[in-house]
Amino acid sequence: PSDDKHFYETLRFYRSEDGVYNIGKILGGRKLPESELENLLKNRQIGPFDDFRSKAGKNFSAILKLNDENRVEFVFEKNSDDQDEALDLSKFPKVEGFCWPDGSTIVETPTAYVSENYYLDTEKSPYRIGRSLLGRPLPIEQIKKLCKTGKTDLLDKFRSNKTKRLFSAFLTLDEKGKIGFEFAPRKTKNK
Repeated sequence: PSDDKHFYETLRFYRSEDGVYNIGKILGGRKLPESELENLLKNRQIGPFDDFRSKAGKNFSAILKLNDENRVEFVFEKNSDDQDEALDLSKFPKVEGFCWPDGSTIVETPTAYVSENYYLDTEKSPYRIGRSLLGRPLPIEQIKKLCKTGKTDLLDKFRSNKTKRLFSAFLTLDEKGKIGFEFAPRKTKNK
């Protein structure tokens, strides 16, 4: 993109011929395929992706962005508790054809699915669901189902913060925007 010359693939990096770009092949524990590299170079930003892994082994979601120095950086959603100005939701894609129970549009940010009015008035539009919950990524199809019916399919591989064990549950959404768990009936043991 800087001089219309080729990129070279080394063992650990993608490098431009002119030396301006040097992008790691593994970012946040996630392999960067050539197709995503091409999109990153064209658009200077790709994502969000849910399958990054921190050094502590926890999953996280982020957007990859080329900064002004042509280095790749992670872009995270600001917490609503931050005192800085709220995240500009107009920069992120809207989920077409689906909305929250209050009728507001679903916006897909780097780390969550939020109501388009979430940062304007959390009392009227309290809807915010993280892109991953208890170490399990939440696919958009399940978020759509949650908004439409108030309940997801039975999802597995949630990891308990207390016991560190894996469990399966249905996610539920109430009218106040709170996420809950509903567990499948347990099989009784015969004595």
